[in-house]
This record gives sequence, structure tokens and C-alpha cells, in this order.
Amino acid sequence: MFQKTVSTLASVVTATALAASPALARSDTSEGVHKNPLMTPSPLPYHAPRFDKIKSSDFKPAIEAGIKQQLAEVEQIANNAEPPTFENTLVALEKSGELLAHATGVFYMVSGANTNPTLQKTQKAIAPELASLHDAIFLNPKLFERVKAIYNQRDS
Repeated sequence: MFQKTVSTLASVVTATALAASPALARSDTSEGVHKNPLMTPSPLPYHAPRFDKIKSSDFKPAIEAGIKQQLAEVEQIANNAEPPTFENTLVALEKSGELLAHATGVFYMVSGANTNPTLQKTQKAIAPELASLHDAIFLNPKLFERVKAIYNQRDS
């Protein structure tokens, strides 16, 4: 019963995060090397996580890769030479960070249900990194100016 509940929750959390994400297609193709299942598309219905393949050590690399990916996406949005629009700023910002959303969604679900020393160590390590990411997004002056420009055009 518990496993079915976790699987159901996982499918809800990850269904949209995995949909055709190029970041999740990245994997190590070396023979004999463990592929990080958090960074590869799941063949399961609704792209549910493959809990039977995920190791506790998979979370930190996937989350760190997700942070780097989202920072790059936010920088691209903030430095977009086109005039700010709802689509190229706010929608793009909403769509950024798919890998991070997927990896953290599964991580918090697993660590909340059945933690271990590795997951606890990972939580301590990623907390400041995630805080730094959020600061980099919310305090980005170029991104703020783009959002402000869109806000100022709200009546038109």
C-alpha cells in the first residue's frame, strides 16, 4: 500500500517535469557505469520515477546539475535582447528548471518517507545551494527589469 501511494505521488510530481526535457535525456553511456535515473527519462507511465533504480547518491549530482541548468536558463532569459513579453520572460521563467524540479520533487518525497544518513547529508549540502539559486533568480536586476516592464504594460 505504501509503495503504491509513493508511486502515485511520484507520478503526479514528475509527470510534467519530465515531458520532453533535453536535460533529462543526459546520461552516461559508458558501459558498466551507473546511469543516474533522475537525469534520464523514465519509461514508466506518466514518467514516474524508477524507485528501484534510484540510489541515495544519485540525488546530489542531479540536483546540482538542475541548479546549473536553471541558472543558465535564467541568465538566458534575463539577457534576452528581445523586448520583454509575457511569453519570453514569465512563461520562459516558469518553464525553467525542469531537471531541478524533478530531482527535488523525488528527493523530498523519498527523504520525507524513508530518510537515511546519505539523504540527510544531501539535505544539508543542497539547502544553501538552493537558497543561493533562489537569491540569484529573485535578485537578478536584469530579470527584475524585464518583469517590471511587463508589469508596467499590464493595462495594454
